[in-house]
Amino acid sequence: MTLRVGIIGGGIRGQLFAETLQTRDDVTVAGMADPAQERLGWAEGIAKFPDHDTLLAGADLDAVIVATPDFAHFDPVAAAARRGLPILVEK
Repeated sequence: MTLRVGIIGGGIRGQLFAETLQTRDDVTVAGMADPAQERLGWAEGIAKFPDHDTLLAGADLDAVIVATPDFAHFDPVAAAARRGLPILVEK
């Protein structure tokens, strides 16, 4: 089984999580969400979404990593929790 992970936040930490997960055979980064799409230029081969709601609705996910700035954690965490997804919040 391959774990499908979505990452919300495409800055330094989001990129670090994505690159680390891509080294594993049992995990795939199913999508990245960031309203500043230019931040996702490095994410070749990963589906890109303009916001967390679109990612959560449009990607088949098993878990979510929230790698947004601290002040922006609440909305994506609450949205993922409502969907019953396991969540890692980067701090």
